[in-house]
Amino acid sequence: MEDYPLNDHSTFGRDLASSLLSQQIWCWGRDIESCYGNLLKRYGFLRFEKPAGSRATSIYRLELTDSIRIILRGFGIFYGDDRRGGLFLPRFEFKPELMPASDLKEHFWFPADLPPLRLPRAEEAGACKEMLLGLVDWIGRYEAWIADGFGTTYRLDTLLDWNPEGAAVFPGDQLVGTWRRIRDEICEEPQLYVTAQG
Repeated sequence: MEDYPLNDHSTFGRDLASSLLSQQIWCWGRDIESCYGNLLKRYGFLRFEKPAGSRATSIYRLELTDSIRIILRGFGIFYGDDRRGGLFLPRFEFKPELMPASDLKEHFWFPADLPPLRLPRAEEAGACKEMLLGLVDWIGRYEAWIADGFGTTYRLDTLLDWNPEGAAVFPGDQLVGTWRRIRDEICEEPQLYVTAQG
């Protein structure tokens, strides 16, 4: 485990973004159980309880607008946009994949429950980039809400037990800026993050 030097001006890239996303999903798990109550619900997420006897975790869904929604899972994030379709970002591989549906009517408790996913075709790369930007923008706004509402020490404390083997660790008080940096890279060098079909 090693803190990532945020003043490094080299390209952030997909590997570091994957580590950051995994850390972010860990943080959301801690936010559910925070001393302030369930912060995801406080932010506006709806919680869908797992089926009785299931080993799955609850599903959290947020309607950003009438046409855009986010669904959080421990294994990744779904971003649906009625204008562009659906995007799934796996937790351990910052590689957005598409699906035709912009909403998931059935709950996906496990990765196998997801509809078929695929890399974008060349003509879909722009729409994929826009959805990825929308998702990354929202994550940055969420972290700004955390910092404003609960102080930077809250996120630092959240990460005291975060100890990923062989992955970068990002300072909890710099997550807003780190997500902005990824957003800027997606804008400037989308090919680093959006892989189109051969």
